[in-house]
Amino acid sequence: MEEDITRDIPNASPSRFEYINVSVNDDEATDLKRHFRRSNDFVRNAIRKGGCVMIHCRAGVSRSVTLCIAYLMQCEGMRLRDAFSLVESRRSIIRPNNSFLMQLAKYEVTLFKIS
Repeated sequence: MEEDITRDIPNASPSRFEYINVSVNDDEATDLKRHFRRSNDFVRNAIRKGGCVMIHCRAGVSRSVTLCIAYLMQCEGMRLRDAFSLVESRRSIIRPNNSFLMQLAKYEVTLFKIS
């Protein structure tokens, strides 16, 4: 299964993989938080079925990272700082834009009532 978080990369093998597309730009005006639940559900369902998921965007530093962190927060019960550190330990070049970080902080408050 694949999750494509970009406007400009087509699904490469739709006959081989199940896709969810989140067509957003990596900019300060983008509301990525509104996609967290759908994205998290997709990843959780794939894992429950014994599958694996590749979440990607153009550079793999902002959009895809934000959705990975949102998944870890909601589905694995991780706080933002811990989820960020885990993803960064696997991919050291991550850099969600400031708006996405703020959206994750607000999501943390929604999930855990504190940030």
